[in-house]
Amino acid sequence: AALLVMLVSRRNRRVSGFQAVCAGVLAFFFVGAATVATLLPDGRRETSARGRSDLMHAYDGPRLRVFSYTRRTTLDTRSVLDFGTFRVTRSADEWSGDAQRVAGPFPLSAGQYSARVWFRGDVARRDAVFLTIGDRVQIARSGDGGLMNPAEFTFDLPVDASVVAGVSDPALAKAVAQIEIVARSVVPRSERPGDARAIESIAGRPTAYMVYTDGQTYPEGGVFWTRGTHAGTVLVATGGASTLILTLHVGPAGGSVRVAVGGQDRWVTMAPDQTRELVVPLSTADRLVPVTVAAPGSFRPADHEPGSTDQRSLGCQVRIALR
Repeated sequence: AALLVMLVSRRNRRVSGFQAVCAGVLAFFFVGAATVATLLPDGRRETSARGRSDLMHAYDGPRLRVFSYTRRTTLDTRSVLDFGTFRVTRSADEWSGDAQRVAGPFPLSAGQYSARVWFRGDVARRDAVFLTIGDRVQIARSGDGGLMNPAEFTFDLPVDASVVAGVSDPALAKAVAQIEIVARSVVPRSERPGDARAIESIAGRPTAYMVYTDGQTYPEGGVFWTRGTHAGTVLVATGGASTLILTLHVGPAGGSVRVAVGGQDRWVTMAPDQTRELVVPLSTADRLVPVTVAAPGSFRPADHEPGSTDQRSLGCQVRIALR
């Protein structure tokens, strides 16, 4: 387009600058239209999924109104949630043989979802379908005791996260015909607990996990330390458990440790370097429980443990178990 403007200006002195620029703009438009690449189906799916994900991430209930240019009207909550639906349909030779990652990741916002997975042919009763955050933290599972076709289950997601669908056997991965994840409700953006710093599974309890949302904890693979005397909070997805077990350990600074489970405060008096267990009953409605722990004092491991180079200011160590 720039070359065309130069050529027109030099060859015909009577052409005005405006006309030369118009010729350049037209050349730019037609050449661009002729050479622009068309998105392949996978690219279109990815673009569409990213747009839906951005909308659900920005959704803030009545604080944010969503306008449909197609319908020329403001959308109600149910119509907005339809944008949070992900549906993948492929032929048998398109599915990956990786049982741990059949489809996804699906970028989901905090909320409640239902999932359905259809199969070609019969499925074995020992098979299962599951959803994970990353490759290890399992957040939902269907099929224990008998897998149906389609497999259906609901799950709660406490924070925004990318979810991956997997199955228990590589042969079953080839039998997957369609996967659908439907948003039932989405937590308004202003009410979400914040971005997840880390998510860790809880040993011995499928679909139970911990979500770290503040900077006052040090995750250490299912165990965490609080930062100094600051109150550290984690969200515990209970996986249907009826009892929460907290194993507390303090360093050289003893005293009263504040423990809040589901908003109810407890005080546990501990001697220096003592370990104590706290058992908290849960109700069936407690699917996501906030646990806050604050230590009475702090210490640096490098000051008390020979050979340690750990300069962190630590308060109380917490191990979480469910039964």
